[in-house]
Amino acid sequence: MLKRGSILVLLGTCALIAACDKNNPGDNSFSAQPVSNTNATLTGAQVVKPAVDISAADNASAVKRFGDEVPVPPTTMQLASNTVMIRSAPGAEDATALTTSDGVTALAREGDWYLVFYSDPSNTQKTLAGWIYKDGVVVPRP
Repeated sequence: MLKRGSILVLLGTCALIAACDKNNPGDNSFSAQPVSNTNATLTGAQVVKPAVDISAADNASAVKRFGDEVPVPPTTMQLASNTVMIRSAPGAEDATALTTSDGVTALAREGDWYLVFYSDPSNTQKTLAGWIYKDGVVVPRP
């Protein structure tokens, strides 16, 4: 003998099967047809360009960039200590020790890191770019 709850489940299942039969009377299987969007214009891998141009830096090709960098108005920042490390990418192993009283110019931010321009300490005619951790600079107050 069927219990009341079992009867309700059985009736619900029958109703579901009947609805499927109405929508597709001759075939109860799922369609394996691909879905297409005729408005799509994707032609290859989408590359998101960073919003800040650092091509003026002599080492621009060595600096890692990110599509989600947050541009900041060019802001001169003083170094927080006598020596800070500038890196080619946030957290990268390679680092250049920077000791300058001229400070750096921040252009973008990626998490806790600033993308900065600075003068090459060995050749002041060159401009370099790199990433500096937020604790390495004194951010001016507005």
